[in-house]
Amino acid sequence: MKKIESIATGGTIAGSNHMGKTTNYKAGSLSVEDLLASIPDIKSEFDISLFPLLSVDSNEMNITVFLLD
Repeated sequence: MKKIESIATGGTIAGSNHMGKTTNYKAGSLSVEDLLASIPDIKSEFDISLFPLLSVDSNEMNITVFLLD
């Protein structure tokens, strides 16, 4: 079985709001577990390790964020 290591940093792909609405959109609001749950059968095909490092809007991403005060 192939292995996938996922490091989550939030951002656009983890953003959410009510379906069909763009107001009140919040980047980084979904967990990496929520994202993986939306992919049918992925856990039966791959050995997946998850590491939720950050939950930051892509516009806020910079080197200071990665220094993890």
